[in-house]
Amino acid sequence: MFLKRNPLVFLFFLFFCLLAAGFLTYSFLLPRYVEKKFLPYVGRQLSSTIAGQVYSIGFSAADFGEIVLGDMLNPAVTIGSIHADYSLPSLLAKNLGHIKVNGLSLSVDVTDGRITLPGVVLENLASSQAESAGPQQSAQMNVAVTMESFQISNGLVKINYNGHRLLLPFHLQLTNKPEGGRESVYSIHLQMMPLGEEITLEGTIDLSGNRSVLTLTAESLDLHKLLVLSDKDGFGFNLGKTSISGQAEIDLLPLQLVTLSLNIDPDLLHFGNIPIRFGQGSHGTGHAIHLKVSSNEEKLLVNAQGSVHEPLAVSLEINGSVVQEQNDLTGAGNIVIMNAEKSDQRVLLLESGSELQADFIFARNKSGDWKGELKSPLQKQHEGQSQQLHVHFDTISLQSGIPTFTILGQGTADSAELHASLAL
Repeated sequence: MFLKRNPLVFLFFLFFCLLAAGFLTYSFLLPRYVEKKFLPYVGRQLSSTIAGQVYSIGFSAADFGEIVLGDMLNPAVTIGSIHADYSLPSLLAKNLGHIKVNGLSLSVDVTDGRITLPGVVLENLASSQAESAGPQQSAQMNVAVTMESFQISNGLVKINYNGHRLLLPFHLQLTNKPEGGRESVYSIHLQMMPLGEEITLEGTIDLSGNRSVLTLTAESLDLHKLLVLSDKDGFGFNLGKTSISGQAEIDLLPLQLVTLSLNIDPDLLHFGNIPIRFGQGSHGTGHAIHLKVSSNEEKLLVNAQGSVHEPLAVSLEINGSVVQEQNDLTGAGNIVIMNAEKSDQRVLLLESGSELQADFIFARNKSGDWKGELKSPLQKQHEGQSQQLHVHFDTISLQSGIPTFTILGQGTADSAELHASLAL
């Protein structure tokens, strides 16, 4: 009776009930729904399980934590916490706002060239994406949502490879930078610290254009530490400190290298007790070693240029191609050795009227069995006389015809055998 005589009170009471229902939904029902229904659904898409806690979901922020993907005893992914800042208009525009992830840990197994996550069937995810893409694969990725920024702090990748475990701490920052009418363009800053060494990747990722351009920087990287990833000891080389810089262009889906350009500047290498110094102006690049890789249909085209100043003063260039079919690797190419600049050091100098060349082929299968051949081409005579090779060391000089040689090699993952023949 009182409510009928006071409609304003009735409306206020109704509004209060709606607020209470909304508060109950956001504070209790929606978090429980995400935990009990949505996370298990995502896990089933990965042929795995996902468990986690939803601390809060509101009109402008949400907090999650204790996310586990895979088996609890051997999880593929664990996440300490996720915080999201957004607004209702941004959600309606399919923009997730700002997302911060803290304490992400990813376990990766590398076996026979295949990358797997424990307890997760990646093939199922790839097949579902292929089905949704339809029979004709588009050059663009269909991006359903965007973000203002995405950040991972205190990330860790645990890589199991050849019986070794490499811990790779990292920090990742993605920031939305639309360009040319494309909303799904992000700047990326990735800092990785393998075994205490620092590697930085910066660039852009264009999700709608299915392309990423990255710049790599690694100052004074101790490559000898990274030999833990193999069963080799460096073949007698002490690799020391090396600076690496370069740029890569990558297709995102399927993941494929388009072009790669690397500049490599070792400080000083040693082969046993013999020091090896590189030049700093290989073929006008200003770097000791310059590497270019490009993708051409089913093969990779490789060009490498370098110069050595000690103990042998020489410049060389390698051109070749590499083809991988399933787990088999084959390649072929040519090596050109050129006269180096004069040196004030007591080093071995090679001089000839023409470039020294050699052709090579190699093959390696899934089991690690390999074979290869390095062979010099037949030398042509110039004006009726064969080309001469001059060898200088300090005050000693030698002269001979340009030698022809053949080096054959074969082996397994545990052993190697070489045969060489030389004719002067």
